[in-house]
Amino acid sequence: MRPAFANARVLQFQFRLARGLSIGPTALKHLWSAACGCGDVAVSREPTRTDEERSGHRYSLWAPPHRFDPAVVEDRLRATLEARFSKGGVMLFRLDSVPRVK
Repeated sequence: MRPAFANARVLQFQFRLARGLSIGPTALKHLWSAACGCGDVAVSREPTRTDEERSGHRYSLWAPPHRFDPAVVEDRLRATLEARFSKGGVMLFRLDSVPRVK
């Protein structure tokens, strides 16, 4: 289900954290904004099944379909998340089907 705030934004990345790790919406929004170089971003957190190995939430990162290089943003995002959490504690997914502005 698309959150209401996502009207002008598209889902760019999702990630999961190792069990017991968490990040709040304000910190996550700041981290995401810095990684993609855009202030017009949104974040969401959805609960997942309790029997899964990772944390109980899926974090989603939304932004307008900018021309930023997704590989560069992914590297920044991964480095920031891994600096904040221990290595191996982050499972990050780039959504390659994101429409890009040409």
